[in-house]
Amino acid sequence: MRKPPSNPTALRPQGLTIKLPKPTLIIDSMEQKPYSFRAFRKWFAAIERRKLPAGDYSIGGLEDRMAVERKSLQDLFNCCSPYGSREAFVQACKRLSKLDFAALVIEGSMTKILRSNEFSGMHPNAVFVC
Repeated sequence: MRKPPSNPTALRPQGLTIKLPKPTLIIDSMEQKPYSFRAFRKWFAAIERRKLPAGDYSIGGLEDRMAVERKSLQDLFNCCSPYGSREAFVQACKRLSKLDFAALVIEGSMTKILRSNEFSGMHPNAVFVC
């Protein structure tokens, strides 16, 4: 694991030094089982939990510009099922689409999705067209 910087990041474009402060990581207050960032605490000025307009994770001051949405395989299948929370997922994706940067983290490989029928009776290929 890479050691976190002890001082703010220093960039040297064209001979100038620009010091960047450590960011504040924001974890959405609705995130039920957030990732642990204990090993990376020194990378951040702070880690806060509060309501985000989109996604589960963001950076303080950039909440309206970037977000990361996280889905377990079970949650992904539920979101793509017509009997699950598809409409909520579509609305979440619409909110993410309005940001400058958005990422969807799926906690599993494509192979696991294609071989997984433990989460749903629907065909796994339906997840890719959801």
